[in-house]
Amino acid sequence: VSVQMVNSKSLEEVHCWLQQMNSVSIYDSKRLAQPDEVANYKTGDGLEKAFLLANVIRQRNPAQNIEIVSDENGVVLKGPDQYRFVSTKSLQKQVSIYADGNITIKD
Repeated sequence: VSVQMVNSKSLEEVHCWLQQMNSVSIYDSKRLAQPDEVANYKTGDGLEKAFLLANVIRQRNPAQNIEIVSDENGVVLKGPDQYRFVSTKSLQKQVSIYADGNITIKD
């Protein structure tokens, strides 16, 4: 659903679309909404929005390595460019998604 909703948008336009959404998760605490939930409800924490954008990037370019770095109040997605989001989930993790399908998570 989320990939189809942004099919005609550039990555920059997807980022702007996500930034214009409400920044409140549909879930409390550390539980995360899936990309399709963010797209359907048009709201999400910055970490959830970063995963939606990562999903779009991987769909368009599976060879692109992606890194999502989350600290106490922000998220940076590093892919073909850098995209920043505000997060209140207070998760401090680094998620690396590699072109070969491997995923690593570091504290």
